[in-house]
Amino acid sequence: MVAHEISNLATPVLARAEVALESGDADTTRAALVRAAGSLQRAVDLTRRLLSAAAAREAVTCDCPLDRAVQEALELATRPLSADGIELHTSIPTGLLLRADPVLLTQLLLNLIINARRAMPGGGVLSISGVVEQDRAIVRVTDAGRGIPAAQVAGRFNPFLAARDDQPADWHPVGLGLAVCRTIARLHGAEMKIDSDAGRGCTITLVWPAVGAPPM
Repeated sequence: MVAHEISNLATPVLARAEVALESGDADTTRAALVRAAGSLQRAVDLTRRLLSAAAAREAVTCDCPLDRAVQEALELATRPLSADGIELHTSIPTGLLLRADPVLLTQLLLNLIINARRAMPGGGVLSISGVVEQDRAIVRVTDAGRGIPAAQVAGRFNPFLAARDDQPADWHPVGLGLAVCRTIARLHGAEMKIDSDAGRGCTITLVWPAVGAPPM
């Protein structure tokens, strides 16, 4: 599980290192190396967080702004979503706080974004939203991919699956993204659900406890 997460963070490090090597401009080289170093530090922090949380069976939490966690996850992606023809829609109230480990929350969102992108190789719409219901936050990540047949939804978390780049409706047993996301959610006492059907995309819903409501 840790190796899978390091791989997700190492990919942008490699891409930025290549930019630094190929660039003849000092400022561009420096900017690429600064971002690469930041991603490597995040990989170190994530490894420590996952191992510590696994040993304690719970995460050490603080108040995390959801909109900031989403923005950090997007910045950690290898390339902008627009480069793959994906249009991003976000609807997150300013001030919506989740009780979470910020590194683990951002990693969970990054995994969902990566998987959604893989499910839409031809482009589409990715929507990320958050709402408050009593003492819970409902976070939804919805893609416009080909989705999953209804009869197969229940098994998506168990065999550690990921969407194929070449066949978005076919999930192959090598990715750990959704399993890691579910593990992170459970460490925070949260629930994670899949709502999908063939031909209509996929929605991942997180039901997060102990939420700080945005100001009215």
